[in-house]
Amino acid sequence: MARGLQLLRSGGQLCYIVSDTWRTIKTHKPLRKRFLESTTIAHFIDLPSWVFDATVNTCILTVAKNTASESHDLIAADLRSLQIGDWNKLTENLDAIAAHSVDLQTIDYARYTYPQSLIATYDNLSLFIGSPKLYQLLSNSNFSRLGTIADVKVGLQTSDNDYYLRKRRGARGSYEILDDSKLLTDADIAGLSDDEKLNGVALNKYNNRCFLPFDKGGESNTDEGWLPNYYVPTQYLIDWSRDAVHRLRTATIADVKRRKKEFNKIEPQEEQRIASRFQNSEYYFQEGITFSPTGIYSPTFRLGSGCIFGNKGSTIFVRGIESRVLLGFLTSIVSRYLLKSYVSHTVETGEEVLTRLRLPSLSPDLHDRIKTLVESIINQQKHNQSYPYHLHEQKEIDAIIYQLYELDYEDIREIELWYCRRYPKLAKAQGVLAEVKEKYERHIEHCSRVLTKPPTYWKSHPILSLIAQGEGSKLEFKETLRVDIKTNTKNKDVLLASLKNITAFLNTDGGTLLIGVSDNLEIKGLEPDYTVGKGKNKDGFENNLRQIMESKITPYPLHPNKVLVMVEFFTLPEGEICQVEVKPLDLSEIAYLEGKIFIRDGNRTKELKGDTLESWKQKRNPSLN
Repeated sequence: MARGLQLLRSGGQLCYIVSDTWRTIKTHKPLRKRFLESTTIAHFIDLPSWVFDATVNTCILTVAKNTASESHDLIAADLRSLQIGDWNKLTENLDAIAAHSVDLQTIDYARYTYPQSLIATYDNLSLFIGSPKLYQLLSNSNFSRLGTIADVKVGLQTSDNDYYLRKRRGARGSYEILDDSKLLTDADIAGLSDDEKLNGVALNKYNNRCFLPFDKGGESNTDEGWLPNYYVPTQYLIDWSRDAVHRLRTATIADVKRRKKEFNKIEPQEEQRIASRFQNSEYYFQEGITFSPTGIYSPTFRLGSGCIFGNKGSTIFVRGIESRVLLGFLTSIVSRYLLKSYVSHTVETGEEVLTRLRLPSLSPDLHDRIKTLVESIINQQKHNQSYPYHLHEQKEIDAIIYQLYELDYEDIREIELWYCRRYPKLAKAQGVLAEVKEKYERHIEHCSRVLTKPPTYWKSHPILSLIAQGEGSKLEFKETLRVDIKTNTKNKDVLLASLKNITAFLNTDGGTLLIGVSDNLEIKGLEPDYTVGKGKNKDGFENNLRQIMESKITPYPLHPNKVLVMVEFFTLPEGEICQVEVKPLDLSEIAYLEGKIFIRDGNRTKELKGDTLESWKQKRNPSLN
């Protein structure tokens, strides 16, 4: 790639088809830096493996050899989860990318548009495919990097695993099954001296017992939707006898080959030491969180054995936060999204990668709640190793982490759709796929409808570009203001629905109501409302809307001293549209619709009552109580 860039003349364009690993991994940061400084990136697209019948994930990168302007937007797309052979959906997405159409995210594909300059705000210079807003969490100085509150260490590498390691019955691997009579007891391990921890145990002291737990990764069961998180005791053991530890430090290639009887003659140059790497041995026999750094479903996190850990069972040693609380953070869907979207999107999630994760601060009550939930999972797993924690406590842990990162409805939707794209088999087994399809049914249908029209249609008018974004926490469509489309007559419930949305926007974060647009994105126009209104035109429509808001909503949002609602009309070929732009009220005020309080909850509007109302008031402004 770098050589191709050298051959390119100034202003020239080049398209690469390469493996996708270069986008985030640390070793390719210099390459990313060069692209960001020397080129204008048009787009990069992760494609499904079936397009080129490749054994690796394939990425297309298109650049021009000139420095990008501050205002330049690139397009990043994830098309890896498109169904095998779905060339139509692939073509529709590629056409949309070529035309710089609106961004869409579903369980099958995702497209994002963001400034190229945003990439440099995070020091890894990740060419990321994900939410531009969430990318900024990695450079948020209000959050602590994991590396500042924990040490993340790689452990012992034996270089001759078969000699030293054993496994429990049923565990994967070709190791011999351990005779339990050779296993040191918990009491034995707790009583080991510093010398024994460093140099191994004497067999005669422990009645020939010399094996102890060895953390070297965890095995998932994706058919049942289970990942090896929380309490999953290692199934592997290591020989910690004095002879074995001595051999770990002194063995040669010749020793190994003699044992395996692979050669009858040992060449002199083979008599070189291949002693195992005792990496970070000062952390052996300490409590920590071990994790699996490699694999499709990595990283997974669980309590360490407190004995020896390996180079594929690296361990986190915590400072300033309880291990069980950090364990809850790490196993959350938010942590997985941040790590795999922005820090290292490949199958590798090593020690340096983990140190880059940023964590928000915890209030004492949420700290205790996460700890309680994690301990509940651990207690359940002690009785049933296959306990489906993802159906129970994990849901509440994820909800708390959403809250701590201050994620809104669109952020959460982004993460949950990504999870189903990235891990379709796992999401299906866990029941997450079905939940997400139901939860975001309207959004997914909306994205499908957008693809049915050419990209040029949605770009032809700002209102159409807004409609193409779809309903969300700050956008709502209404086909009419007060006409029941089934009977073509005025209906107070239809009118009330629009007023509820306006009131909810006032009480939440503001938003836009588009009247004259159906849920299926059709421009219906305002003629039905004109027909039943005074004046039978947009002036009569607007006057009527203003009068209704004055009589129904308190405080009046169009008061001359404080205008919070702007009404504007747009004419499209299909008909006229009314845009009601709503600003949020100050936190010291509340908007009422005929004495009732409504807020925006995701892409829906809901009324607050009872304890829920009081809790909302307290959170909004304690002086309101």
